[in-house]
Amino acid sequence: MWGMSNHHTIQPRQPKGVPVGGQWTEDQKRAAGLSLLGYRPVGEDLLSERARLLEDEGYVPGVATAAVVSPSTTAKRAQWWDTHFVQAEYDESGGYLQMPDDYTPGRTRGHAMSGHRRTHRMAYSTGGVAVRMPSRTALHRFSSENGDATFDVPVSASLPNGDVQTWVRVTKTGPGSWEATALGMDSAGSARVAVGEAVAATLEGRSASMRPQSFGDLIERRKRRIAEQGIWMQGVRSQWISSVGYNQAAGVMATMTTNGSVYGHKVPKHVYKAVTTSSTPGAMFNKLVKGGERVGVERCEDCGRYKAAGAAHTCPAGHKAPLPAQDPQAVRAKARALGLVATPHSGADPGTGSTTGSGTSTGSTAGTGSTTGTGSGTGTGTSTAEAVSADGPVHVLAENERTIDMASMLADHAGEYREPGKTTDHGVQRGWTAKVLPGAMGQFTSSTYCPADYYSSSDGRDGQNGANGLISYAGLGSDAAQKVLAGAPEQALAQERQNDGPTVATMLAATVAHPGKVELGGYVVGQDRTDERLSADTAYIFGEDDASPQEVLAKAKGTYGLHDATRKPDNLDLVEVPWRPGEKAWRLWWD
Repeated sequence: MWGMSNHHTIQPRQPKGVPVGGQWTEDQKRAAGLSLLGYRPVGEDLLSERARLLEDEGYVPGVATAAVVSPSTTAKRAQWWDTHFVQAEYDESGGYLQMPDDYTPGRTRGHAMSGHRRTHRMAYSTGGVAVRMPSRTALHRFSSENGDATFDVPVSASLPNGDVQTWVRVTKTGPGSWEATALGMDSAGSARVAVGEAVAATLEGRSASMRPQSFGDLIERRKRRIAEQGIWMQGVRSQWISSVGYNQAAGVMATMTTNGSVYGHKVPKHVYKAVTTSSTPGAMFNKLVKGGERVGVERCEDCGRYKAAGAAHTCPAGHKAPLPAQDPQAVRAKARALGLVATPHSGADPGTGSTTGSGTSTGSTAGTGSTTGTGSGTGTGTSTAEAVSADGPVHVLAENERTIDMASMLADHAGEYREPGKTTDHGVQRGWTAKVLPGAMGQFTSSTYCPADYYSSSDGRDGQNGANGLISYAGLGSDAAQKVLAGAPEQALAQERQNDGPTVATMLAATVAHPGKVELGGYVVGQDRTDERLSADTAYIFGEDDASPQEVLAKAKGTYGLHDATRKPDNLDLVEVPWRPGEKAWRLWWD
């Protein structure tokens, strides 16, 4: 999980556009481009892991894995089906139909689990994405025979950076119209969008017309579809705001007041999240939204959603409700029969070899490592308590506190630039860190917050924060986060994340929305490098001392809005922090 570190080493920079890391639970996402490096193979470790989850929770989600075979080939039919059934979603409280592996009109004998012939698979190419799945004819017939209920379809896909296989949930929403959502992949990831859109386009019969188009066309098509569906409003607790909604594809936020007036504004998603998760939505609206770019909005009388005035609109028609609850023992029996516990297929297609092989997980679980040491060269006493946030907690400064001049360290030294260029890797004008960050967060770089960055070496020299080129900070609270959000370039916050952690924009918004409950740590790279940035690698969550690690993970994503990480943090520790003595915080750190 995420954890804290007050010491940072200089690691080789990743080439631009080449992401790194793994998964957040079963999800997969990359900040830039597309990568499938985090998808594990289907092996005995995954089998046993999912079996335990079903046994303990009565539910196991659909999961995406590395493809057992390229979608371009018909080989390994047995392994293709067997591994898909291992990946499927199982739910004792209900669930969706699954496309069976023996859905053929003739029901002749063959190699399916029932002993009948296997469902016919086809390869399709759509928008630069190649998929292999049950034939379009079979899927249309299966949908019709089941009253156009929502059902799950096994799919393997060849994407720009690798092959993946998963289940895709599909629903016929109208004549020539389908909704398709890939399971086990991150909700905002380009891979998930591409797979879902490729399947939808195939079912709608548009594959041939889209063949010359690129992978990016699928992503843009999805954005247009979502934008055209308009804005769904959700209620908030506020004295004067009744409900708020956001259309991410259009970047438009709609706000309804208690007197029924509706206002539209162009805002980034983290601003919307800050308003909706705040304990005082009205005050947060006034801070972040009021006075910003206005957009006219109007309501669709059919679906009740709002949209930008004059924009195209299609009423949403998504997936239908799952089937009613089944007998729990029957669900478990089905899961076992399909291979969730044991290797599913006793035989193999001629010439295809054995069924599911073994594999090992590519990611590590959350650790419970020890807390960060206080380092040498820092005082042990405390001075008079000083409040650093008007609406946050009191921070106590160390008696022998040491500080740095952050403004001077980040000042414009154009003649000393180690790397030429006027813009950063995020595409913004260099020098923004010097203008925005010292006044907002300089106090959080002292030895109280970053003791490991202040030390005395064996030769008698003193070290200080920033000596290695990175300026560390910790304990950054609500007021400081608000100042950074207000002053920093949006691109620099929305595009930056520490490996696979939440974006900096998301972490700052969570801190603003939860004063005293969420604080941040990380580091700053100055303008002498083109990767000038504010990075946030650590979230501290206070007031959850009695929560289990699993509960903290769930609350971090749900309650506190740290929702867009692509894998669990590298460390999850319950620690005492030096600036709030006597209190404990869960430290979530991505290395």
